[in-house]
Amino acid sequence: MDLKGLNVLIDGINLELLQGTGIKTYGISLIEALKNLGANPNVLISKYSLKQDKEINTDALALFQDMTREHLLRFNFMLTAKTLLGFSEKAKSIPIPKDLILTQGAGGFTYINDVRIYASRGCYQIADIMRYFGFKVKMKTKPKMDIWHATYFTPITVPGTAKISTVHDLVPLRLPYTTVDDKGMFVQRVRDAIKSSQLIICVSENTKNDILQYFDVNPDKLFVTYQPSILNTKLLEKETIFRKLTYYNLEYQNYILFVGAIEPKKNLRRLMEACLSMDMDMPLIIVGKKAWLWENELKILYDDWDKGRTRRKIRLLEYVPVSDLPALYKGAKCLAFPSLYEGFGLPPLEAMSLGCPVVTSSVSSLPEICGDAALYVNPYDTRDIADKLGRILNDDALKANLVKAGYERAKHFSMENYMKRLATAYGKVC
Repeated sequence: MDLKGLNVLIDGINLELLQGTGIKTYGISLIEALKNLGANPNVLISKYSLKQDKEINTDALALFQDMTREHLLRFNFMLTAKTLLGFSEKAKSIPIPKDLILTQGAGGFTYINDVRIYASRGCYQIADIMRYFGFKVKMKTKPKMDIWHATYFTPITVPGTAKISTVHDLVPLRLPYTTVDDKGMFVQRVRDAIKSSQLIICVSENTKNDILQYFDVNPDKLFVTYQPSILNTKLLEKETIFRKLTYYNLEYQNYILFVGAIEPKKNLRRLMEACLSMDMDMPLIIVGKKAWLWENELKILYDDWDKGRTRRKIRLLEYVPVSDLPALYKGAKCLAFPSLYEGFGLPPLEAMSLGCPVVTSSVSSLPEICGDAALYVNPYDTRDIADKLGRILNDDALKANLVKAGYERAKHFSMENYMKRLATAYGKVC
């Protein structure tokens, strides 16, 4: 289906973050797919510069700044008053300077070349506060949008526009101890998304089934699109791979890789315990920023017990630029991803698409995504995790079979297939 000329407004609550999240990656994929389908993607951001300049577009440049400073000064009282009185806010179109230089370090913002940016100062902060009192921020744009696509539970409405919401997972309900969300508010947000949207896009059949289990919703209102990997999977020259690995002090095919945010459901504590129990010198390399409740997950790194051995066998790289990830996947012996729960599970897909064999969990959406291209573990069994890692490290034939199967499995989640599913989903509301 062709979406030519369709004006789509996408929430920028995650797209405006300086460092990526899984939902930001989803948003970037969505923009690319819509652009390829002929639609006109637009993004609503809330960032702004405290001091506006008449000659230089400082609001456009504010997209690249941290918003934690001068917190009280950034509260938009005018938008609050409009929301309380039931009036709509007109989002301002922000032209991006044509000579704006986007370096590799700003790779997470290259999407601005493909969209029109609208800004409503502090709109997500105000919307989050107003939701507690039963109010929603109303937004309008010029030209008028055809679809408002919320990739997160955002209490912003665009009157007169069809709404599509993406639900990634119901982790706060399935594993409540792994999140800091107010569970009652989370339920309210999901119910509101279901009620206010013409269509709910799910990133997996697993997420769709979770929604049907917990909420009273017509199954026809739910549509699974999955999601693609946006990493560069073109053949990397060995020289490039080795140069990147040297920068991180890594040895080719001599490390186990974990990629993901550091928070309880990722199950890092058991993975680290499994690696420490194994008779091997190969280190576990952890790539991911500290998210929430990370202290207990990384406690083993800071314990005094056998600190030297732990330091040799486990390394924390934290946040790594997206441009470096392909080389890290290519250079790894395998990806270890024993997550307790995933709505989709992007790192295993990224690994499969780059020829990195996968060891992952036999729960939630992970078997749905990986099919026969992964070695599965019981994520609650440290010994099982260690045994499966040992198998893949010592069996070259098994490793080769998983690599081959992974390449084939990754094709199912190509950008082309994602675009077909997305076009079908949009066709249901426009």
